[in-house]
Amino acid sequence: SGQQFTHYDKTNGLPGNFVYAVCADRKGRTWRGIADKGLYLFDGLDFISIHDDKDLKNAKVKSLRESPDSLIWIGSEGNGLSFYDGKQFKYIPQLNGKYIRDIKCDTAGNTWVATAGAGIYKIGKGDSLGENRPVKNFSDKKRTSLNRVNCLHVDSLQRVWIGYENDGIACMENDSVIFS
Repeated sequence: SGQQFTHYDKTNGLPGNFVYAVCADRKGRTWRGIADKGLYLFDGLDFISIHDDKDLKNAKVKSLRESPDSLIWIGSEGNGLSFYDGKQFKYIPQLNGKYIRDIKCDTAGNTWVATAGAGIYKIGKGDSLGENRPVKNFSDKKRTSLNRVNCLHVDSLQRVWIGYENDGIACMENDSVIFS
């Protein structure tokens, strides 16, 4: 006999049937990015809308990731990148208006972000409040197709593998492309 699972949709509590992203956190809760509905936390019983008054209430949340410091990173379509510390949202201003496709974290505490049209961003740890995070952009001014990044993977050697929309894959090590 197979394992049983519960299917959620609009008829039993899910706010919308089009789910873009799912992320499980260290507390066993799951986060969902739902089309045009924003960010929802499932606590095992209910779907709870988690948003600020700014941009996330009706956003298309396309990517979610919990970082090693227990922040929930939220990437949206056209609303950029933010993180939630359990109390408030903080936005990364350099990514305002960007279309976020994927978010990954490395063991050094960096958050890597794939965008549709603006390349890759590396966001550093910041101070104890999560503020003052250094942001570095990796984009190609000559070959703009390399700025359309679909996905990322951080391997066991902490290399960042990049999946492009139309240009195959590449690998970054120590902030330099080593294989393309």
